[in-house]
Amino acid sequence: MIPGGIGRTTAPAYRLDPIYLGCKSERFAYYSNQWHRARQMARTKTGGAALLNIENFCRPDSPHYQKPQDARPQNGMVEWADIGPGQSIVDTDDWVHVTQNLRPMDARRAFPTQGWKVHVSATAEDAARTLEICSAICRRSKTPYKFAPSVNDVIVRNAKYADRAASGKFITIYPESEEKLKVLLPQLEEALGDAGVVGPYILTDMQWQKAPIFLRYGAFKLIQRLIEGELTPCIQRPDGQFVADRRMPYFELPDFVTVPEFLKESYERRIGTNREELFPFEIIEALHFSNAGGVYLAAPMLKPVERRVLKEARPHVAADSSGDYAVTRLANEAATLDALHSVDGVAKFHSLFQFADHTFLEMEYVEGVTLYEWVAQNYPFGTTMDVELYLDRSLEIVNRLSRIVSEVHDNGIAIMDLQPRNIMVGKNDKVTLIDLELAQSCDSPSKRSMGTPGFMPQNLLCPKEHDLYALTKTAIHMFHPVTPLSSISDSIWTNQRDYISSHFGSRPLAAIAEISRLSSHILTAESATKHGARAYRHVEPLELSDTMFADKLRDGIIRAEQHRRESNLFPGSYAQFEHLGNWNFFSGAAGVGMTLNREGVTTIQVRSSIIKNIDEMIRDRTSDLMRGSLGPACYLAEIGETGSSKDVAENLYRSRQERHLPGFALGMLSLAACGVEVETGQIEHLYSLLKEMVENAPASFAESTSLFDGWAGASIALTAFGNYTAEPSWHHLAAGAVLNAESRMTDGPDGSLQVDDGRRILPYLGNGSAGYLVALALMDREVLNPRLTKLIPGLLKATEVRTCLYPGLFDGMAGLVLASTIAKRRLSEYLDHCDEAAADAVYPKLRAHTFVTREGLVQVSGTGSRRLSVDYASGNAGVLSAIRSIGGEDMSWLPIASPGNLFKIGVN
Repeated sequence: MIPGGIGRTTAPAYRLDPIYLGCKSERFAYYSNQWHRARQMARTKTGGAALLNIENFCRPDSPHYQKPQDARPQNGMVEWADIGPGQSIVDTDDWVHVTQNLRPMDARRAFPTQGWKVHVSATAEDAARTLEICSAICRRSKTPYKFAPSVNDVIVRNAKYADRAASGKFITIYPESEEKLKVLLPQLEEALGDAGVVGPYILTDMQWQKAPIFLRYGAFKLIQRLIEGELTPCIQRPDGQFVADRRMPYFELPDFVTVPEFLKESYERRIGTNREELFPFEIIEALHFSNAGGVYLAAPMLKPVERRVLKEARPHVAADSSGDYAVTRLANEAATLDALHSVDGVAKFHSLFQFADHTFLEMEYVEGVTLYEWVAQNYPFGTTMDVELYLDRSLEIVNRLSRIVSEVHDNGIAIMDLQPRNIMVGKNDKVTLIDLELAQSCDSPSKRSMGTPGFMPQNLLCPKEHDLYALTKTAIHMFHPVTPLSSISDSIWTNQRDYISSHFGSRPLAAIAEISRLSSHILTAESATKHGARAYRHVEPLELSDTMFADKLRDGIIRAEQHRRESNLFPGSYAQFEHLGNWNFFSGAAGVGMTLNREGVTTIQVRSSIIKNIDEMIRDRTSDLMRGSLGPACYLAEIGETGSSKDVAENLYRSRQERHLPGFALGMLSLAACGVEVETGQIEHLYSLLKEMVENAPASFAESTSLFDGWAGASIALTAFGNYTAEPSWHHLAAGAVLNAESRMTDGPDGSLQVDDGRRILPYLGNGSAGYLVALALMDREVLNPRLTKLIPGLLKATEVRTCLYPGLFDGMAGLVLASTIAKRRLSEYLDHCDEAAADAVYPKLRAHTFVTREGLVQVSGTGSRRLSVDYASGNAGVLSAIRSIGGEDMSWLPIASPGNLFKIGVN
């Protein structure tokens, strides 16, 4: 099978062009949640890269996520652009646009909105020269173009975990006709070829000739239309129909486009019709993709029963801080594996070869799962699960891993990227190292070229001690899997030590101490003050009541706004840099403002900022309660700005999307209940659609397990409508919505009932068991039939866990404790031995995630555990809402206007 066609049948099976290798294919994504699901193929819009691109938002001198552009010098590349009279410059966050000032007679001629556009790629070293050449040609030909603003942008776009669909795109040129394109291409080819500049292959495009010049047919101007419920960038067919302008990490030609004669050779070369070279392997499976290249399970053509792993390196991408590209690191890994051939516990080297400019490493296929997966599958997350078997097996893995690392060091080599995803655990818990691309001599000066957050020391250590640090962190991770928090503060060890001792006893601590004994720098260095984000210390292990903790979280929000240096109103998840992310409920000002309003804190700046940007929200066509403009509308309604709230709501109703219907209906109903003049017919129509959805249970809707987009959200919305109208039939529909989701629920190893989203099983409030538990707790008792009440104990058990990677309301511990408390209060008659007055304390379970900034602000770690957040979905605001709800008003956490209008506040 051709790797470019993984997931589909293609013939002949032995032909391959690795320019497409991993392009049009499925991606294995790894997920870590309670009782981890086996890896599943999952295509994403960015080919999987965006999930891993969090480092782009982590600036060393800030404890909060930042836009990647915030770190760049303003207009860093402009000085190299040949800008002449009659040209205008517009500098946006992502691009510098250069356009031609049109004469009156030319202004009447409309510039096309789509066509063949040219992308020119560049390395960081060649970027300035490339821009100088291309801008001069564009100036002379009066052709508009845009370019990345700085060298740092070029590095970010070409990084290992950059978006593969955008990687390499340094300059984009917009020829107004095919005739002009035909003239431009040879000029660019000659000038760039003479200059000897190079750049990475752009996966979305076809290459012109040999210079880093690429082409695709697409939009020149952003035009968006609703397609399958999504606001989507579009191009227009000749018949006027708008279709998606897809930007996938492989080449696609719209079916209505004819390739010009002068581009046919490039096109045929791109689709592989003129390649005769034979690839010596059959690709069986794609294991992983990054912008650096793919990792594949393969069979040699001459030995088809054998299995190998092929690692691919694309040229001119994934440079590290030492200047080494992916190809250099892959060659280094090959040499390292060859040198360690006698070490049992290191994957075996077979060959290193090139094919069509790409480099491939052939190595042993090691069966099993990564240690990261092994922990996720076997860790006793549930509070009733026995720890002894896990403890014994984990300590044996730590011992085996320590022996392998020692043997590697005896061979004079340091691993330099030892971490759970680079360690395989096979049959009988056999341990094997599989990724050594950063390895170096033990005697050479340490270089921090790359590494895994949480497993690499911030201070430079000698290579051996670097590995011992990573080995110590790996051992700690096996007993308290929140290691990425070290990216915020190394002082996390104090809390991890207490946690491990409490849940696993002294044996793991003795094993960790034995590793750290080999170097005096490992655990003692963690309390040292370091530069940047790590200077933020872990919260002192004081005994705080939840009330005191909540007060500190509230102050951490208020004072964060006072101390902010960033453009965003409040520091939150990196989702705040998405469309409306700075204003919505999920990551923006509306969620934080609503929380503060319910705390009795005046939020004048939030109000004024949202009102100031109300036009943008009125234009928004995203009906997602959490991520769209409905959240700000709910906030405005609750603070009395019903007129502005109505303006936003009216536009959203016209552009509503079916997949967001439950949350949208709930939010709109809350506006009506709060005094916003929403037409009664609109509310009735939304709920008739919801009724139809529950009765017909469409398969497309059943795919979502999100709290406000799935069946749990539908149930909560229908219960609200039943309360609002006093009509019993809506309560019966609420029960039906949960029953529709019953097939998505599966048993966990501890007897819990988890939600299966098709990729993983989940306990969380935002997308798992806890959401359905809350839906059941809100239901009218008359509709809680035996089939539903049977679900309650298992769903409750899913919320009772020892630890979570995140602290937040929707994807972490705060939401689990909240759901557990609501269920114990409202559903106690269906639970054995339930003390309905008892509520779990939140602070002890969140201590590991709570930090103190330089300014003395208490804030929790956000999504990704790399930086702090005060937003609603993942940070302080959500945790604060959970604590206040646990304290009595158990539905005041809901992200709608005045939830007390729709739900009985407090205990039933």
